[in-house]
Formats: sequence, structure tokens, C-alpha cells
Amino acid sequence: MKRRVPGTVHRRRGGPLPPVDAQLPPLAYGPGEKIPLVGTYLKVRRTIVDPIGLAVESQRRFGDVFTLHVPFTFKLTYLTGRDGYRAVLGLPPDHGTIEPILGQLPTVGFWFRRLRTDTKSLQELALAGRKLMAGLVSGPRLAQLDEVLTGVLRSRLSTWDNRTVDLASEIPSLLYEAGGRFVCGNTFWDEAGGELAGLYWRIADGITVPRAALAATPAGRFMPEFRATRRLEQVLTTLIRSERHRHNSLIRAIRSVTVAGSAISEADVPWMLMYVLFNVTTYPGSYGIWTLIDVVSHPDVLALARARSGSDQRRAFLADCLDETIRIYPVGLLARGLTKPLLYESAGRRYFVPAGHVVAALPYAINRNESEYHDAERYAPQSRQHERPAALFGRGAFGCVAASFTRALISGMLDMLLTEFELDLCDPVPARHCRVALPYPSRPLRAVARLRAGSRG
Repeated sequence: MKRRVPGTVHRRRGGPLPPVDAQLPPLAYGPGEKIPLVGTYLKVRRTIVDPIGLAVESQRRFGDVFTLHVPFTFKLTYLTGRDGYRAVLGLPPDHGTIEPILGQLPTVGFWFRRLRTDTKSLQELALAGRKLMAGLVSGPRLAQLDEVLTGVLRSRLSTWDNRTVDLASEIPSLLYEAGGRFVCGNTFWDEAGGELAGLYWRIADGITVPRAALAATPAGRFMPEFRATRRLEQVLTTLIRSERHRHNSLIRAIRSVTVAGSAISEADVPWMLMYVLFNVTTYPGSYGIWTLIDVVSHPDVLALARARSGSDQRRAFLADCLDETIRIYPVGLLARGLTKPLLYESAGRRYFVPAGHVVAALPYAINRNESEYHDAERYAPQSRQHERPAALFGRGAFGCVAASFTRALISGMLDMLLTEFELDLCDPVPARHCRVALPYPSRPLRAVARLRAGSRG
């Protein structure tokens, strides 16, 4: 048997072996997945149907560090637990990139045309977009959000009294409008906001593993999300070129963006506008409707929110409600592609993750850990203040730069809506499944809206 020399890397089955003081993460297999052909089918099916369930089960069977070989794509190594969360999200962009993940996301990663098609330039655009958004939705400018939100809600809710409304469509729509008006301005949104909201809704509703996999095939050209993307590109390009919007503050800000040390190409301005609007509409729309559903369907939580004295206290509690919704149903995959090997220690063992692997944190397992959260699957925002902070908005180079904006937008919407109206649900609460992203409700959720006694009306 060949003797291993400390500090060297050996190879097995064409891949690297770790230094002598480390080991490769175990390959996680489910029942039947080692059988040729059949195993590939089973692995692909499980990855598509229930990726988070697959990761949670693999953690239970193989420990906090393991590798899933996702057929036809990449090897995905999970570093679960809080230390893994910090390790993955703490990687600098030149060590842990988002290229492998972003490049597989329809619309943002492909379909919407940009100057270059490689994933490296895609990450450069995304990093520049994040820096732009940080200035658009934080700091002193965030103080202007309440005025925008108030205007949108007064207009949209003026006809709600004694009506049956579909919350599943109405709430994301008004959040889209508030976010869009906030970053684009009223003139821009008045001209095209209604169509833009419909296009983004259609695109966001398709962010699931099965549909993303289908989108990467020739059949993707026949998907409604593809048609919506092409129309979105056309609408945004027309708006950018319009003389009417020549002095629009967002478009001017985009044209001043620097990407990888150079001025942004005019050909990439529509992509950047799409990316900004994507982030200020789709995620708040999804988590906004589900937080409202969680609050209204838990009478004790609703009563606690209304018992708070003053809008500031109510909004602080409702922001906690949003955090609780995200805690139980977080974004399912926070991953980075390794450009060089990673050494990671867990439970007294040292692991070697080769370059080319994708490493991922598992917020779902962190946030439902019964040793850290009492009755972890119960929705109880009032009980979480003294427990450890959950894994919510990410961190590091690619953490969410719009966390404050999202909290202010959703808590403000909930405060105004629940102060003004009683909402009596007519339909059962829809089932929800934690996938890569939290999908929108799959069916209508009707409620009878009635003005509360003493509300402004």
C-alpha cells in the first residue's frame, strides 16, 4: 500500500484526495442511488422534487458535512450548522463565487440578454448591482419609503370595504407597486408599472428547481417565463431609450455604475434595471404575502400586533413576524462555487473540499434546530426575542443588501392593512414548501375585508 506523505494531495477515481491530516466529505447516497442508471434517475428526481428534504435527510444520515453528486451539474458539498453558514457565506468572491448558481437562474442568469454571456461577467454585473441597490434602498433614502407606501395603499385599499379579495394576488401586487415606485419614481411606474408587475410575477413564479432545469433545455423557449423575459427586455429597453425618462434618477444611477473597474456598457443597462427591479419586487412580494398569511391565521399573534401602542411598536413586532416567517421557511440554498480548495473543521475532523465543488449552507436545518429554538416549527414571533438569531438574510459579499428595505416595506404594509381592516379568511391556508426560494401561493386565498371600527376608511 502506497504511503501517504503529509501535506501532499493524492487522487482517487480521477479526483483529488485531501492532505494527510484531512479527509474528503462523505458522498451521500439514498436507497437505490448506487445502482447504475436507476440511481441516476432517483438522484435527479429527488433533487428536483425535494432538494431541501434531500439535504436534511443526508445530514441526518451522514453528519454535518457531506457531498451530494447532483447528476449533470456539479458536486454540492453541504457545510451545515452555524459554523458552516459562517464559513460558506464568509468566503470572498474570488474564492467562493455565485457564478454556478446565478448562471442557472432563468431571466437573471440567462434569457435576458447582456453584452457578454459568460458567468464571470454575470457575477461582476451582480456585484455592481448589489452596490447600486445598497445606495438606493438604505440610509436616509429609506425614510421616503413610508410616503410611497402610504400613497399606494390608500389608492389600492380604497375599494376593499365589504369586499371579498384574493390576498394571494392583491398583496404581492401592491408590494410590487410600492417597491417599483420607490426605486423608479411615479412617472416611470405610471407608464409601465402594471405590465412590469405582471411580467415579474410570471417570472418569479417559475423559480423552482424543476422549471429552472426545464428552462436550460431547448423546451425552455416555449415556457411562459421565457416569453415574459423577452417582453420584459423589450419594455425596459423602450423605457430606457424614451426621451420622457432621460432624466430618471434610477436610469442615470445605472449609467454611472462601474463594473469590474470600467463604466457599464450601454448594452448592459437594461439588464441592470431588470436586476434592481427583480430584487425590490419578487422577494418582498413572496415573503410579504406569506407573513400576512402567518399573522392573520394565528389569532394570538394578530392580537399581539394590534395591542402594540403606536405604529413604531407595531411595525417592530411585525418585522419580527417577517423574521419568523423567514426562519421557518428560509431560502433553501445559499451556495458558492469554489475557485480553489477549502479546508473546514467540524466536530474534531478536518475536511478538504476540492476546487470546482459548490459549497452550501443549510439555513433550514439551522432555523429548525430544536436545541436552539423551543418548539422550532411553531410560528411564535413573540417567543423568539431571547433565542439565537436565525439565518435570515445571508451575510458576506453576497448577503442581502435590501434587508432593511424589505423589513420596512413589509412591516409598513402589514401595519397599515391590519390597522384599517379585519380580514376573515374564506379559504384554507395554502400549503407551502421550502424549495430553493419560497414560492408564491399556488391557489387563490380569498378573504372578506371589513373596515375596523375607528379606522380612517
